[in-house]
Amino acid sequence: FPMFPPRMPNFWMKDTPSALDLIFIRTDGSVERIVKNAQPNDRTPLFTEVPVSAVLELPAGQVDALALDEGDRIHWGPCTQTAQAAPIAEADNFCPG
Repeated sequence: FPMFPPRMPNFWMKDTPSALDLIFIRTDGSVERIVKNAQPNDRTPLFTEVPVSAVLELPAGQVDALALDEGDRIHWGPCTQTAQAAPIAEADNFCPG
């Protein structure tokens, strides 16, 4: 879920059929928070207290399989196409700065 402009999102698992790992990504591409194994249909709010540029949902267990940690950097889209991609801040084409 790209977020332009960055904000402090709130998620829950209501009506979600399978467990997920959620990765909250700061504007610089670093991981602010990881929520592992969020359970289906749980209404507990899942959030971060700082603005983020994206939240990535993965099947439960993938954060551990990928050895991701808070503070790691996430790269996607144009960020992976060149070693020195310039930051892009458009709603439909996002790359953290």
